This record gives sequence, C-alpha cells and structure tokens, in this order.
Amino acid sequence: MIVWGGQGDAGLLNTGGRYDPMLDTWTPIATAGAPQARVYHQAVWSGDRMIVWGGYGCSPCVSVNSGGRYDPLTDSWLPTSLVNAPTPRLYHTAVWAGTSMVVFGGISDPSTSGVVFNTGGRYDPVSDSWRPTSTVGALNMYQHTAIWTGQLMVVSGRTNGGRYDPVADSWTWGPTAGRIDHTAVWTGTEMLVWGGQGGSVMLNTGFHFDPVTSVAWFTTTTGAPSPRAGHSAVWNGSVMIVWGGRTISNDSLGDGGLYDPVADSWSPTSSLDAPQPRSMHTGVWAGNAMILWGGFTLGGTEWNTGGSFLRSPDTDHDGFTICGGDCDDSNAAVRPGAADVCNGLDDNCNGVVDEGVDADGDGRFTCGGDCNDADATVWASPGDVSALTVNGSSPASLGWDSQAAGVGPSVVYQVASGSASGAGIDFGSASCLATVATPQFDDLRGNPARGAAYWYLIRGKDSCGTGTYGSAQSDALIPACP
Repeated sequence: MIVWGGQGDAGLLNTGGRYDPMLDTWTPIATAGAPQARVYHQAVWSGDRMIVWGGYGCSPCVSVNSGGRYDPLTDSWLPTSLVNAPTPRLYHTAVWAGTSMVVFGGISDPSTSGVVFNTGGRYDPVSDSWRPTSTVGALNMYQHTAIWTGQLMVVSGRTNGGRYDPVADSWTWGPTAGRIDHTAVWTGTEMLVWGGQGGSVMLNTGFHFDPVTSVAWFTTTTGAPSPRAGHSAVWNGSVMIVWGGRTISNDSLGDGGLYDPVADSWSPTSSLDAPQPRSMHTGVWAGNAMILWGGFTLGGTEWNTGGSFLRSPDTDHDGFTICGGDCDDSNAAVRPGAADVCNGLDDNCNGVVDEGVDADGDGRFTCGGDCNDADATVWASPGDVSALTVNGSSPASLGWDSQAAGVGPSVVYQVASGSASGAGIDFGSASCLATVATPQFDDLRGNPARGAAYWYLIRGKDSCGTGTYGSAQSDALIPACP
C-alpha cells in the first residue's frame, strides 16, 4: 500500500510511505521531485506506478492541476504534464481505465462560491499527455464517487450521475446517489453505493446499479452499520467491507459491516483489535485483508496508525472462505462438511479426493467401491468362484474358495449340476441343487448311471449382484435358483 500527501499536525504534506502487509513494515518514499504538498487530491495505480493529481495546496492556498508519477521500484518521481490538463480542482474523482487515468468533476475552491465542474481529462502516463473528456451529456458534480467497470467509468453524486466511455469519449445516464461522502465499489457485475450524508442526515442506505441494464435496486438496511459518512469500503471478491466514518455530530466510528450482495444481507465486522475510531481514512483491499490507515477524529487528532481486517473472499457464497477451510472457492458444492461423492473432487475439503462415505461402518467407502453402504455385510459383487473340488461319491463333497473376504460375509453360493456323457455337457439338464452360505456342499444324490457323470458349477450372489457360472451360455441355460 502506498500512501502520499494529506494533512498532518504541521500542515499539508508531500511525504508518504510504502507499507508491506506481509512484513508489517513501512518504507518512506522520496520527496525529491514529488508534487507540492496538498490535500483532497486523487491517486490511482497504473500497474507499475502511482499517479497523483489535483487537490488543494497552500503555496498559496488554492486548488492545483499539477501531479506526479511515482515509481516504487526506483523510488522516484516524474511530474505530470500541465499541457491540456484539466483546470485546478479538488473533490474530483479519478479512475485507472487500463491505459489512462480518467479525471472528472470537482470544484474550484472549497468555499461555497467555488465553480463545480463537468469537465475532466484522460491522462496517458507513458506519453505524459492529456486529452479532455467530452462535456456533451456530462453533469456538474463534486464529492461524488467513481468506479471503473472495465469498459466504463460510472460516477454518482448528490443530484446526478453518469457513465463515461473513454474510448468513444461519450456520456450516458448514470445513477444518482442523493448523497455526499459516500462510498462505491465495483463487484465485477454491479456498482454498490452505500452510506454518506444526504442533506442534514447521515445514511445507512445504499443501492446496487447494473451499468449494462441500467437497473438499480436498494440494499437492505437490516443488520446494516449505523448511518455514517467519511467511511471506507472495499470489495473482497464476495462481500463489500465497510468500516469507520463519522456521525452527523462528527463523532468518529470504529465499527463496520460486511454486505453480501447475493444474499442481500449484512453481518458485523469484528471489534477485536480494531483501530481507533476515525473517518476520512484510507482503506484498500490487499488480497486477503482490508488495510486501514490514517484519518482523523473529532477534536483534530490525526492518525498515523491503522489495522488489517482479515477476511478472505467467499466467492461461491457457500458460507466458507478460503481462510475458513474452503478448498475450492469457485464451487459452492465443495466446502468443509459437504457430502463426498465420487466425482474426482475433494468435496468436503479434508485433503482426500473421492474417499466417499462409510455409512454402514464396514471400513469400505462408496468411492472405494462399496456397492451397498446401507449393509455392513456386503461391499462388492461376487466374481468367478475358484478352486472347485469334488471328493468321493454318494455323497460327493464339494468345496471351493470363499469369497467373503472380497465381497462381504453375506455372500451365498448357488450350486448347479447336470448330466454329462460322451456327447458332452448338457446345460439344458441342469438344476439348482442348493443355495448355501458356506463354501462347501454335499451332493446326496445317488451315483450317476454307468457311462454318465455329473458336472457342477458354482456362483456367488449377494445384494450387490450375482456372479457367473463361467460363461454367458451356462448363465443363460441353467435355471435360476429359488
């Protein structure tokens, strides 16, 4: 986070610092070549440098149209061109539009006699050049908000609003906030406006605005933070985080709220280790935390302290954040405690893919092949019976390998037999001798006639399926066991 300018105990500042939230350390930034000290300026990040422009300086105390480009890698400043720059102003807005900074609106002087502007400019930091923004359809405004959608700058003020296309250099209608000192964030699909001062009252209302459909609708006030202005707001990927601000009697606030635009619901921010109450502070989103810094409180206390509010996104709105254990924040079906299904995903975020469930407690899981998780005595369909032996006669004692260890102890065996002669095996003569629960059977029939023989085939069966007698032909011809 890069902080520059503002007002301190000794007056206006042209100093600043770079804050590393991972190391919790500050590094001062160069003052050589920096713009003159000022307040009420705007700053944007271009992707490789900070661009500062406009505001109110005191050499003498007037609004300015100068600025600077700060490169944090070289810790150096370059001025912004004054050629074709917008007229001096404060209480304007600025957004980074991909290749240029778009400045709009503002007022010439903080007094009530100041001129309110509907002009602006597009600044290219590479060529250090300005182009004016069209005034056709543009409305005069200051103390408004502005967001960048990826294609349009959307501005919203106390009496009017607008959408500006910097490529076409054209304006269309935009939402009216009916307030000042409010906040606005872009969610990726809609603009969220909240809080601020409307006339002589503070507000805790807000609205959504879809710049594609031009539709606006209100945010709920149920559970919302108390009315305020001069607060900060950021978008973390799934919720808008609001914190701080001031009341109508200028008492500073040290609380906030989280607004979920999908659920249209509010929840409070934690008060544990929160910074001292303040307003007019800076708030930025740093990937996994909202960083707050600076501001002031009633009585003139100016702060050089801040805090980090940790709140990872819940992009899929499943009630779990990444920091809260959600291992896939793009899929609402994947979250801690979810039922695991066999789909190649770690549905319950326990670090194991497709372990399934074991409802019957047999130690086998559905994704591991348990075909009947309601019965602990079965977990697979029987395969081919092996190692069939026949010993003795009248009775002939049959034995084979048990399949219980592989499919479950509830497996039973169907014993089929028929006649065989020199002409071969006659499956059509088969009958089911018995269904037995153990891998052995005594055939109590008398011996076959001279020159004839008996044949035997065994197959397993359980609630998951029936095995085979060894071939499709034998399975089709041998009658089913009762």
